Amino acid sequence: MYSRPYEQSYEIVDKTDGSRTWLPRKRTLLARLGAFEGRAQGYRGNTQGKMTGLGMIPGGQMTAQQTNTGLELRVYTTLESARDVWVTFEKSALGFAYQQFVWAKHWFAVVGAPEDYKLHIVEVANSAGDTLMIVPLCYHQNSINSGLYFIGEGMSDYLGPLIHESFAATLSDKTGTENFDQLWVEILGTLPVKIDFVWLDRQPVKIISVDNPFASLQGFDFDSQCHALNYPQAENWTKGARLVRSNKTAKKIERRIRQLAKVGELELIEITDVNDRVRHMKELIALKIDNLNAANLLHRFDKPDIENFYTRLVADESAQETLCQFELRCDGKLVASVFGLAHHQTFYYQICAYNRQEFGQYSPGLLLMYQLFDWSFARGFKRFDMTIGDEAYKQDWTNQTLPLKTIAYGLTTVGRLELARGQFIRWLKNKIKQSPFLRKVTMKILSR
Repeated sequence: MYSRPYEQSYEIVDKTDGSRTWLPRKRTLLARLGAFEGRAQGYRGNTQGKMTGLGMIPGGQMTAQQTNTGLELRVYTTLESARDVWVTFEKSALGFAYQQFVWAKHWFAVVGAPEDYKLHIVEVANSAGDTLMIVPLCYHQNSINSGLYFIGEGMSDYLGPLIHESFAATLSDKTGTENFDQLWVEILGTLPVKIDFVWLDRQPVKIISVDNPFASLQGFDFDSQCHALNYPQAENWTKGARLVRSNKTAKKIERRIRQLAKVGELELIEITDVNDRVRHMKELIALKIDNLNAANLLHRFDKPDIENFYTRLVADESAQETLCQFELRCDGKLVASVFGLAHHQTFYYQICAYNRQEFGQYSPGLLLMYQLFDWSFARGFKRFDMTIGDEAYKQDWTNQTLPLKTIAYGLTTVGRLELARGQFIRWLKNKIKQSPFLRKVTMKILSR
């Protein structure tokens, strides 16, 4: 699979006279990487997709393989072939809203297929055939290198697998350890092509209530964290708010709501009609762009794929139960607007924007979020996920903060160089974000 960079010697060709020379590789390199390579080689077939130990299902869209861990790997290369098992499993599996099939479907239509990503969806099952985990992978090749990613790359706040709560116990029972490394090598072994690097971004260390097995792999800390509010036991949100924050803070927000209500009739409007959802999403993204530009913040909301992805998602009939779209209006005028997701008793606070010209003095974004706390609490939600980002208002209301990891390592020299380039770009972006001066300069350059 990755034999070329780890061979004990390599060939040098002098193109002037055609002579060939074989030079030994350094022992230290072989000692450090040889063990991993040896395991990976044992589980991979040839580059034509006829994987060793795999049985091809008619149609060529799903394969199955028994592993040395006693588990079975089933590989799907199209969304359609994975649909039934994915949709069924997501109903009971632990995972985030971004690992739903409908999210993956529109990501692939807008991002994956146009950019020539190839799908490699791996189902991990026990000996009885029960699904324990779905690993929604994809890979991308160009003339220089090839990388392995999670489906949703660049569009999802959290990436990762869908996992059954018994996965760790089953893995331990089969292997005598909860160490995920061996199974991961076997998953890599199902890939039909050579991969230069692995880049599995935005991995929460926990997936709801269980450890994320991918967080144990080689990587580094992501530059942000995820923040959530686990609702306290209370009769209603008015009382619950005072268990999360001080009575003084809750009263201050409620006083602002009353002040705004004096300006005009205050309404929280839930948008449910499909056509209205599309209209709302377009207006929300435009308002979000205005907010970000006014704050001199770098963003990519003005990229066509953002609006394309979200408008497709909200227009999808199969996604309607997941979508949460609201407007806070005062005397008919828009105060703030939000798009969220509802999944497994969790509200995901995804995109929010506000009318800063007319209502900026009332902290409209905070008022809308407070109303959504009330709305979701009253409907039995257990958790309010403020998603990625370390903004001050999130830290004010969170009672659970989880670090994120980027699982990243090179499997070839080319892959390691690409990772170095990617990490430098991320470092540079963080420096720009942290410096108002650099942000201003960068915004001017990008606006030309």
